[in-house]
Amino acid sequence: MQAIQDMKEPLYRKKTGNLPNFLLVGAAKSGTTTLSYYLQQHPDIYMSPMKEPRFFSAASVPQELEGRGDRWSETTRIRKFDQYLRLFRNAGDEKCLGEASAEYLFYYQDVIPRVFDLLGDIPIIIILRNPVQRAFSAYKHLVRDYREDLDFDSALQREEEIGNRDFEFLWYYQQGGIYSPAVKAYLDSFSRVKIIIHESLKKAPLDTVREMYRFLEVDEAFTPRTAALNSSGIPQNPVLRRLLKPSQWNALVYRGLALAGLPDTILSSGLSLVGGKNRYHPSIPERSKQYLINYYREEVIRLEQLLGLELQHWLQ
Repeated sequence: MQAIQDMKEPLYRKKTGNLPNFLLVGAAKSGTTTLSYYLQQHPDIYMSPMKEPRFFSAASVPQELEGRGDRWSETTRIRKFDQYLRLFRNAGDEKCLGEASAEYLFYYQDVIPRVFDLLGDIPIIIILRNPVQRAFSAYKHLVRDYREDLDFDSALQREEEIGNRDFEFLWYYQQGGIYSPAVKAYLDSFSRVKIIIHESLKKAPLDTVREMYRFLEVDEAFTPRTAALNSSGIPQNPVLRRLLKPSQWNALVYRGLALAGLPDTILSSGLSLVGGKNRYHPSIPERSKQYLINYYREEVIRLEQLLGLELQHWLQ
């Protein structure tokens, strides 16, 4: 993808207001919204009211993108430093200030030096998911939002065709599951990096989030409300699906509310409540599944060696 060489505004070395002292950097469709929701509830943690401000990856992404729906998605991006500061202006005496942007893992080469330049050696949280499941979840996410109209096999073939064209990163279903280069770069660049596996969050959410609390050195006895947010399930009711469909208009409303300080997890939990019982979850086609298992086989081995984890079940 074509990168913009310089940000329109320089990175600010002089801190002029509240700034995050930890980041949740991805991966996309791996539970970052749910984990952010759990972190936000802790009294000693302040999370940006806008999940995915994507400030540190802004210079890596052109403002004019080619994918369907990419323009309204870009409407919610925070590109200016003063607007980024506004996201944290309501922070009080919380020990930890954070934000979550899944793009930060995908654009790691550009993001890491920018983060280090402005925020220093801060704690980093990364959550990873079986890359086969993650790819199909990203596909379902775009189908849900009326952006993707191909079947999954065809969409995987199209990814090879779009190559380095300017599409939002979520369209790169396969490439988005190549974690090891980004994970290694974060481990090499920051002294405190916590890796979470999606299955742990799903099977034992309280144990997982308390592990995060310990990592951030806040009270781990706190018990958050648990819920799975930002599901890629597709509403079966066509009227409801249209109602929940993202658009330029609701992107502007969302941006305005977040900059005003309203946590977007309130919106996410509300949408999950409205649509959660009315969604269907299609299964990944067997042909695509086997293709992706072969595609990720060497990547999973690299990740196992890097993290010292057993991840072969991802290839079953």
